[in-house]
Amino acid sequence: MTKSIRLLVAVQLAAVAATVGVAATATAQQDPFLTVYRDNCSVCHGEKLEGAAQGTPLAGVELKHGDSIAEITKSVTDGVPQTAMPAWSEQLDETQIRRLAIYISEARANFSYTDFKIGEPPPVPTAKLASEEHPFRVETIATGIARLPY
Repeated sequence: MTKSIRLLVAVQLAAVAATVGVAATATAQQDPFLTVYRDNCSVCHGEKLEGAAQGTPLAGVELKHGDSIAEITKSVTDGVPQTAMPAWSEQLDETQIRRLAIYISEARANFSYTDFKIGEPPPVPTAKLASEEHPFRVETIATGIARLPY
């Protein structure tokens, strides 16, 4: 009876550890650009930049204060006086603001990370290769590394 109780406890602990590990991996793989937007901007500007009752659309329309990354960064940092757009420089750091500007700019251009195929592992050639000078082969030396470098 004691062995079966120990086995049951061990299985339950393993299940909890696996669940925690999966949650940590999922958190580590979040898009740092999209996460900042969703956490701070989507309530006013919509999940897909389409606008909402209290915020103007950020995609599909001309932005009044400029649509370059530098101009979007300035609008986010300083806010827009006499509008509902607050200055975010007290709540977000420079990196987060820059990520927002890049995310908005890329979303406006219908540009995404899938254009770089980051979601897919790069193909590893299995055959020997050759340059003009030397033959070589490609070997996998590490696996399980996070695909996004940040």
